[in-house]
Amino acid sequence: MFMPAQPSLLPLTEAELAELFGDDTDGRRRYYLLHAVLVEGLTQRQAADAGQVSERTVRNIMRAYAQRGGLEALRSRQPSGRSRRDRRPVIFEQALGAALAEEPLAGGDRLWRRACELLGQDAAKLSRRTAYRILVQLRAERDDDAPDSLRGAVRTALPLLPEDPPLALAASALAQRFLPADLDPLPRGMLLQQALRATLDHLRPAGPISTIDRGWWPYLICTGEYETGQSRAEIQDDLALSASTYSRAKRQGLDRITGARPWPGVQGESHGCHPVRRRMRSSNR
Repeated sequence: MFMPAQPSLLPLTEAELAELFGDDTDGRRRYYLLHAVLVEGLTQRQAADAGQVSERTVRNIMRAYAQRGGLEALRSRQPSGRSRRDRRPVIFEQALGAALAEEPLAGGDRLWRRACELLGQDAAKLSRRTAYRILVQLRAERDDDAPDSLRGAVRTALPLLPEDPPLALAASALAQRFLPADLDPLPRGMLLQQALRATLDHLRPAGPISTIDRGWWPYLICTGEYETGQSRAEIQDDLALSASTYSRAKRQGLDRITGARPWPGVQGESHGCHPVRRRMRSSNR
């Protein structure tokens, strides 16, 4: 059987990468994944494992590179001038927000019907699908995680995961919670980065990746959003999930990450040598 030829990739120096991608760390990460397959000769699965992403992510990067203009396709998409929030009809959001405030635990259908009552003659313009999408965003914006809770600290740290070097991660609430204050910022950030990636690994089910197996969704969503910088819309489309199913799977992933314990420190340890320092000393031997 004739196999299509792999596209070629011109290896770039660090200076050339800096000129091409600037502060776009996600774009640079996509280049490294592409380099692993096209230059280093790794399989897509090996590159995915090395980069701690899904094999589907590697396939998507290679397809974009081959079909959409080479290295330019690796750049992160620039946000449009108007955000998703700006595109929402304000009257729909106000009505749904009022309905949600009345009954925070009500289902989407009940809230949609209540919003239609509040909208009056404009109700015909609010479809059930649009209402569900807006409700997902409103619920996310009203997330009740306290900033000083462990789950809140995890939620604010995860978007910093691709940072290189991880200095903002070193200053995060999660780092302050687990790491000693006298640890220098760079090793502090690197330790937390390693710990977060270890928790993401715990989300990965055994066996081959499956986008139709709901057991894979928390892993694919969390690694897609936090490791490779994919947008919610892209991942939701790739997995063919409804907005509510996506939010539920992501919440499951965050709950499991928060409950995992490969953290760089153990709550309640106040005596003896700190586990972080033990690990650093053992790694330097």
